[in-house]
Amino acid sequence: MHLGPFFVLLASLAQAAADGWTAAGSTRGVTLAFRDDPQLDVREVRATTELPFPAARIFPLVCDFTHYGSLVSGVQETRMISGA
Repeated sequence: MHLGPFFVLLASLAQAAADGWTAAGSTRGVTLAFRDDPQLDVREVRATTELPFPAARIFPLVCDFTHYGSLVSGVQETRMISGA
């Protein structure tokens, strides 16, 4: 019996709870979690998955916040407040 992905999911959920994250489920290989920040009065949402590409190819795309609206459906506005 192969339990690899199942074990990784359980380990992810245990780590999420340890950091104050509440597991919100998993679908199509993406594990979802959230936590509330009372100081900022916001809810942080985290989605994690494994991708079959090197990080050097993914980071420039994911971190291109000026074009995020054209990459992620539902985004209405993006602004860089600080950083490069």
